[in-house]
Amino acid sequence: MLVRASYQRGRDNIHSQNKLKESVKYGRTGLDVSRLCLGCMSYGVPERRMAPWSLNEEQSRPFIQKALDAGINFFDTANIYSDGTSEEIVGRALKDFARRDEIVLATKIHHLEDAMAALKVKLTMEEIGFLEEAYVPHPVTGNLS
Repeated sequence: MLVRASYQRGRDNIHSQNKLKESVKYGRTGLDVSRLCLGCMSYGVPERRMAPWSLNEEQSRPFIQKALDAGINFFDTANIYSDGTSEEIVGRALKDFARRDEIVLATKIHHLEDAMAALKVKLTMEEIGFLEEAYVPHPVTGNLS
């Protein structure tokens, strides 16, 4: 398929040209993270529940590819975006366009019980309490200018 071939070509280009110049180190991990993050709430299946305005997979993939081409390697999604289809679309696109060790993928869980059931995970009450704690932002170290 012609469209897929162009995506593959783009995937090869991002690796060979090392376009992650606009990145910062993530704490002491040594991980390079782009200064910009692509929020993926607008990608999903429009027919699914709350997001009739979302872009379907075919429409979403070029945005993800362009972000990678521009050096963005940080992507944010959630299991509630388009009833979980945002995660599916973003996951497939990143699998096709990038190497796992070159991207940062953040997600959020809306219904913890549903997510645990889907994964067949058994957590203690203490672990559940930890996951349900409010997120407290950590200070950003370094110079972002």
